[in-house]
Amino acid sequence: MRTFQTLGLLLTYPTADLLTALPELRQVLQAEEALSAPHHQSLEPVFKHLTHTPLLDAQEGYVALFDRHPGLSLHLFEHVYGESRDRGQALAELADLYAASDLFLTNGETPDYLPAFLEFMAGQPEKEARRLLGEVGHILLLLAERLEQRQNVYAPVLKALCSLCEPHPEANRVAAAAAINPDIEPDPEATWAEPEAFPNPGCASNSLKPLPSKPTHVTIEEPHHG
Repeated sequence: MRTFQTLGLLLTYPTADLLTALPELRQVLQAEEALSAPHHQSLEPVFKHLTHTPLLDAQEGYVALFDRHPGLSLHLFEHVYGESRDRGQALAELADLYAASDLFLTNGETPDYLPAFLEFMAGQPEKEARRLLGEVGHILLLLAERLEQRQNVYAPVLKALCSLCEPHPEANRVAAAAAINPDIEPDPEATWAEPEAFPNPGCASNSLKPLPSKPTHVTIEEPHHG
């Protein structure tokens, strides 16, 4: 279902190519009708923001929001494993899962980057994709709530994703993720850099490859503490 990939693209770093594709992205969402009318309406400010905000301003705002606020990170495992070493193993396993479907990441992103995860799901049957989204639904709801508190224009994208989860995110799991990765103001003097996407740099390509319609299973579990 292309709706997953489309919502993921709305959450990517703004580029000239993304701005050019906005009319097509809107058409995809309207054509598939996976979202309710209220969610379609709530997404309009996002399209207007990306359309009318100068590109450099949109890029600076995106970096300040998602890259410099750990509590708003679009890297899913940061809300599951925090700084635990378990995250590295989970990333490697997710990368292997992508590779099995001929999907390779690029641009220095890690496999748990939400837009990449959504593109992966776009190649799965709809029922399975909704189940996959439900595995991280508590993280999506946490991000949606934090963005809503800031009255940020991206909040409706996360809310729309939450509406596609099956089952709906559980409040107790949201609280657990919030405890692992609390929403605190970043250190203005900190240096921000994401780790490499894969342990072996030879695995990366220059783009996300087309996805096959091959069902698979992804389970993102909470870390076990002994």
